[in-house]
Order: sequence, then C-alpha cells, then structure tokens
Amino acid sequence: MRWSRPRAAYKIGNSATALGVILAVFERHPCELAEGWFDAASGEPIPSGTAPLETVFGAWEIPVETAAAVRAVVDRLVQDGRVPEDEPWRALDLLAGATP
Repeated sequence: MRWSRPRAAYKIGNSATALGVILAVFERHPCELAEGWFDAASGEPIPSGTAPLETVFGAWEIPVETAAAVRAVVDRLVQDGRVPEDEPWRALDLLAGATP
C-alpha cells in the first residue's frame, strides 16, 4: 500500500514528460504541421476546414509592434465594411488577393 502513491506520481511524471517533449517538438517545427492541410507543390489546401495560424506564419507569437499594426489594419477593414466584424481573420483574404 505504501508503494502505490509513488508509482502513481511516477506515472503522472512520465505522462507530463512525454507531453512536454511532444509540445517542444511542435514549438520547434510549427511549419511542418502544415503538411496536414497544405499541398506545398500546388499551393492548395488539402481538405476543407481550419488551420492553426502558427503553421502559416511559422511562429507562435509576433512582436507587439507588429501585432498592434496588424490589429489597427484589421480594425479599419472591419470599420469600413470590407471585413465582417465576426470574422476579422478575413483581412488575410484581402492580403492574399482572395475574395472574402
């Protein structure tokens, strides 16, 4: 009975370590995650659905100066009606030359 607690803690520790390793791999290789939704040869999406932004930009975060500039542009596009208020990410469609 006295060994059951350490074993349980050990199992939790192993799970946490495994999860940490998996997350570290994802953090080092975000662009590789795009292979599940993007065909690099054709430039076309593979299925329909959504894609994590980090797989598009290759980064988990951006400098606050860049974020503020992007946010200001998106806000202006929403205010002038070019981008729906409930879909601000559609500003990327304008940047890409696609029809929102």
